[in-house]
Amino acid sequence: DGVGLQHQPSGKTRQKRARVDDKSDSGDDWQLTISQSASGLQFQTSIKTAKDILTFLKGSMRYFSLASPSRPPTYNIDRHNDRITVTYKVLHVERLFRKMFAKTVEHGPQNGVEKRALARVLPSRSFIKLQFYDAYFHCFGLIYPIFVLPHQFLYLRDRPDSMLTTAIAAFIGFSQCQHINIEGMSILDRQAISESFRQEAREMLEEALFDMEPNLETLGTLKFLGQTALILLRNNEARALIGMAWRMSMLLRDKYLDVLRNQDFADEGLIIEAESWRRMYYKIRYLELNLRIIQDGRQNISEAILCDGIGPPLILPSEEKDPHTVNSLLLFQQIVRLNECNLNTQIDSVGYQLMAGTADFVSCTDLERLENQMLSFWRSLPSEFKLSESPIEYLEHNRVWQCHDYHVLYLNKLYYAWWLGFETRVMQIPEQASLTGASLGRIDGERALVIVSICSDALAKIFEALHRILPCVVESHWVLIAADACKMLRSSQNADIRVRAIGNLRSCLRVLSSLIGITSPTDMGQNSGML
Repeated sequence: DGVGLQHQPSGKTRQKRARVDDKSDSGDDWQLTISQSASGLQFQTSIKTAKDILTFLKGSMRYFSLASPSRPPTYNIDRHNDRITVTYKVLHVERLFRKMFAKTVEHGPQNGVEKRALARVLPSRSFIKLQFYDAYFHCFGLIYPIFVLPHQFLYLRDRPDSMLTTAIAAFIGFSQCQHINIEGMSILDRQAISESFRQEAREMLEEALFDMEPNLETLGTLKFLGQTALILLRNNEARALIGMAWRMSMLLRDKYLDVLRNQDFADEGLIIEAESWRRMYYKIRYLELNLRIIQDGRQNISEAILCDGIGPPLILPSEEKDPHTVNSLLLFQQIVRLNECNLNTQIDSVGYQLMAGTADFVSCTDLERLENQMLSFWRSLPSEFKLSESPIEYLEHNRVWQCHDYHVLYLNKLYYAWWLGFETRVMQIPEQASLTGASLGRIDGERALVIVSICSDALAKIFEALHRILPCVVESHWVLIAADACKMLRSSQNADIRVRAIGNLRSCLRVLSSLIGITSPTDMGQNSGML
């Protein structure tokens, strides 16, 4: 019942990461006062020595940079009109996505009965299924490590006919994973075989839902089949499966939370199950939240989806021996933290409304709080996860391109995508913004436009670097959204922003053309109009 677990007992240890926070040299005694007079700015300081000057420059220079604030900015807000207008409720590409996922007509591979029957009796069927299964752990499983590999990987691999193993094979078969090669193994193509896996897993799932109590294997099967349905644009089916997965994760919540909170008294097998449930919970909640926005059109966030004491994913003692597993889990911890920045307080209903495209105005105070959560996240990141010296600045191309760690690239992709999502909503219309007085220290539409330029520039660079290292995990919808932002910025009055946007749009289209199998960016002509 559920994913079986067999293991050798081992001691419990806890993984910790040191927080990296800015610290100032407090041992030097100097003061600086800046005041406005009729003749201009006046500086009054108690600096007496060359050491004081160096200390002053080191400690204060960052506060004079418009492009790179290294601490949450102090906003100059008119408190009598404490709001900013939402100029773009949704981007053009986002609107297309929502229309596409709102359709009730089911799409998917139109494999005939003969092909499906043939796929079921292929001599190489089990071998191909296991190749698909293994491939999952070389791409998507590296980013979202929901399984406790020392125990669950081999357990599932030894059971190729289980519904969870089959669902994983179906998902990876329909995904953009490039680790799969079935040439010479079958007379059927990858799509036909993947569809046979999907049908097989779905049949087993229907039986399990009627005959079995909620368990981890059924939960995982719902998640993977739901994601597969999303890929195939089987929208009603995807919504039903992800909705069931979310409800089942909540049904299992009390059982596994009790284990996670009392690990000193729990069986180790239950601890492993509970930890895998926690990791699945965070992934399923992310999917559920996005479908509520895209498909359901809900106006407000539900209390049930807010975080309430689940706790972060942990590295179990049996996982500590494998550095690849440890690095994947350290990344996953940061992904969860980043998502929690916008899901753990009531203020986050504002962020939800911005993302959902239902807000006409947003309070400057609320936007400031949302941004400060993101800034605090960046400041608390271990230094090895950072691609820059401050939370919002144009990234250096060489620094991004020379980064060969997909963990770092993927996390930064998510970080800048979050910023892009918020700031595109309130940025001034590019062709109407002169930016002559723009400042990152003042919250307004011009400032938002500058941040959108910074974020789209960062994403274009990260997409190219990540596509070179691990193309399977470059999500085409994020490439399209970044490209859409670049297209808008091409009409900016500011020459630097305009030139960057043109180059970044080309970069995004190159990556996109590779993801969808187009050999030359020039072939994008008929599709680029939607950007």
